[in-house]
Amino acid sequence: YIASFLVLLLASAGFLFKRYANRWLFGALLSATLFLSGVGFSLSYLQEVETNFPKDTNVYRIELTSKPIAKERSIQISADIKTIYQKGEEHSKPGKAVLYFEKVQAANQLKKGDMLLISAQLSPPETDGNPDSFDYAKYLHRHGIGLSSFVKQGRWKKVGHNSKLSFKDMALLQREKVLSIYHVQGWSKD
Repeated sequence: YIASFLVLLLASAGFLFKRYANRWLFGALLSATLFLSGVGFSLSYLQEVETNFPKDTNVYRIELTSKPIAKERSIQISADIKTIYQKGEEHSKPGKAVLYFEKVQAANQLKKGDMLLISAQLSPPETDGNPDSFDYAKYLHRHGIGLSSFVKQGRWKKVGHNSKLSFKDMALLQREKVLSIYHVQGWSKD
């Protein structure tokens, strides 16, 4: 509603300020409209980040949205939460989470698009408490991720794979192929 009102306001302002002397007023109105629209869209996006999940351990059906990234003691993967199985009932509650899997060979074999059942306790990411350090929780929140968890071996099971690729996924796949050709030729990672 607000966006359509702003478009109508801009159209009428453009019609009213046809005289050259009043063009600056139209420019100021256009700039203010674009700025306020950006602020409104940003705030609505941040409010959509879901962090209100059950505090206890539940079973979740998730789809992996990134390839595994090996860390020092775990494997990090981003995921979309599709379904919660709680007390024998299935609930559709979408959300995004960053998951840390125990560093085992089976977790290294996971791929983007894999569908998993996990048993985990999802919670909002926490900061380390140091006021001058990087705020990882805020970073994840700004990227639309509101939950995180550590998933131990034996607490997850692969149940399928979503092979649909978006345009971005296809572009990233082609990028990796080109980079592998460069590496074969002996070029550095930079």
